[in-house]
Amino acid sequence: MDLLGKPVADAIFEKQKPKIKEMLAGGVVPKIAVIRTMNDEPSVRYFNSIKKKFEKYGCECYAITKELQNTYDLKEELRRCSEDDSIHGVLVQRPLPKTVNVVDTLGVLSPQKDIEGLTPYNLAKLFTNKEFFTPCTAEAVIELLEYYGVEMESRRVVILGRSISVGKPLTLMFLNRNATVTVCHSRTEDISSITKEADILVSSVGVARFVKDYMVKKGSVIIDVGMNSKNGKLVGDVDYEEVKDIVSMITPVPGGVGPVTVAVLLKNLVKAVEMNIHD
Repeated sequence: MDLLGKPVADAIFEKQKPKIKEMLAGGVVPKIAVIRTMNDEPSVRYFNSIKKKFEKYGCECYAITKELQNTYDLKEELRRCSEDDSIHGVLVQRPLPKTVNVVDTLGVLSPQKDIEGLTPYNLAKLFTNKEFFTPCTAEAVIELLEYYGVEMESRRVVILGRSISVGKPLTLMFLNRNATVTVCHSRTEDISSITKEADILVSSVGVARFVKDYMVKKGSVIIDVGMNSKNGKLVGDVDYEEVKDIVSMITPVPGGVGPVTVAVLLKNLVKAVEMNIHD
């Protein structure tokens, strides 16, 4: 069974519509600023999908295109966005130049505008099981599993990848839901022996078709977070054709996690506006 992202995303969008309508009636236009520096294919695709969806629901989405030279440049841009009352949410689009360390910069961004959930404040909330703004792709994985009724409590979860935006926060989110979690990464030995034990396998390694049939457990659930360009085509981390008949559920790429990530971002923007109104 394919775990399609569109119905999940549509359900999230529908819940936001009356809230956005009320905001617009009160003269408040939810606005997200996307700080961009790279123009690779996945980045362009992601920005365009955000802009199209947000504008459809009456929100404003605009790009701050900067040629960031170093970490200081990004910090200055984040400070400016934090002080701009017309901006309700900020997204720093990756990848970034190697000279820019996004983790070192996020402390200067207002946690109330951190709709990606990556500031130290919001990550601390996640760490203490008081989730506030959580990283959007990680939350999209949870939204997908909940929508399709996949039980997480007591399940053996294996996550491939330990990034601050997916692997690490998702580990905590699964733990907060009483799953047993193992994280694999580039230094993990004999990964397939671990992945074959997973009831739920999440891959976010960024390597096209990395997960093969011999690596998955029969009847397991596979969440493919990967967005890789191969021969001009968007493909995931999982070799879909090899594993689709082995597993019980799998997210396709494209059409799986991606649409839900955009919906979660909009949901977080609406939450940020609500907090701003009620301050």
